Amino acid sequence: MKNGHALHLYFGDGKGKTTAAMGLAVRAAGQGRKVLIGQFLKTNTTGEFDSLRKLENVVLALGEPVAGLTMGMSDAEREEEKARQKRNFERICARVEEEKPDVIVLDEFLVADHLGYLDGERAAAFVEAWLENAEVVLTGRWASEALMARADYATEMVKRKHPYDAGVMARRGIEF
Repeated sequence: MKNGHALHLYFGDGKGKTTAAMGLAVRAAGQGRKVLIGQFLKTNTTGEFDSLRKLENVVLALGEPVAGLTMGMSDAEREEEKARQKRNFERICARVEEEKPDVIVLDEFLVADHLGYLDGERAAAFVEAWLENAEVVLTGRWASEALMARADYATEMVKRKHPYDAGVMARRGIEF
C-alpha cells in the first residue's frame, strides 16, 4: 500500500471483473468518496453507466468507444484502435488531474495494456503516481507480471461455465 491506498487487480477469463470494480466504486461513493471511472475497449453503453450517472460523486471519464472486437480487426484497424485507446488514456489522465478523485477505476485497462495499446511503462508510472492520493482498481483479462508484483489485491476470476460457450450472446442488463 502507498499512503494507505491500494492497487486492486480484477483479472481472468471469468465473468465479474467489471461488476466487482463497479461494486467497489458504488461502495466508495456511498461512503462519500469521489470516484472516477474510465473504460478502455468498450462501447460506453454498458448498463452500469445509467446507474452510476445518478451518483453525484462519480465522474465518468469515457473516451471514444471501441470500433469493434479487436480479434476481428485488420492490422490497420488495430493501429487505429491503438491510437484511439492511447487518446482515451490521455483523456483519463487529464480528468484525474482535474478531478483529484479518491478512487480511480480503469475498466479493461489490463487488456489495453496487454495488447500494447498503451505505453506500458508510462501507464504504470501514472498508476504508481495516482496511488499517492487514490485507491486504484484495474480490470481486464490479463495482468502483467509487473502489475501483479505491485498489486495489493489481485483477484482472478476463473470461468468454469458460461452460457456463451453454448452460443448464448451477452444479455443486456446481465452481461452488459
